[in-house]
Amino acid sequence: MPFTAKLSRKFYDQFGDEIANELVGLLNIVDQTYRTEMRELNELNFARFDAKLEQRLAEQSASLRTGMADQGASLRTEIADQGASLRNEMADQGARLRTEMADQGASLRTEIAELRGGLREEIGRLGERLGTQIAALEARTARDAVTQTRWMVGLWAAQITVFVGTVLVVLRGP
Repeated sequence: MPFTAKLSRKFYDQFGDEIANELVGLLNIVDQTYRTEMRELNELNFARFDAKLEQRLAEQSASLRTGMADQGASLRTEIADQGASLRNEMADQGARLRTEMADQGASLRTEIAELRGGLREEIGRLGERLGTQIAALEARTARDAVTQTRWMVGLWAAQITVFVGTVLVVLRGP
């Protein structure tokens, strides 16, 4: 809103209309100059603030991307480790079963005539044990998958919370 300088009637009477009007014009010019300078200074300060804000947002975004990449790599490593552990466990179980069956086979070959009925029963029991072990292994694998999913959801929720908090802090300003 422009400022219009006015002087008292006494001032006009003392110095005359011409000098008083010239002084009013000069005051209005000075006021307009200060307003223009103030507007330019405000625009410059806003541009600097905007640049800093953009820089901070870029830094936060990069930080979040790095954090998410690290978490993803960590989760991939953990999943790979779990898979390798399960494969090793299954290989060990398979090796044990093969060894046990080979021992049984050697024993059965020497006594095949007498133990034919016993052999069928033993193979049936081994099959049941193997089925039980596989069922237990499947149940454990399912529990591990649920646990991993919960961890991933929890980590994602934490990251989203941090991101939203950061955005709110940045939007609120320093």
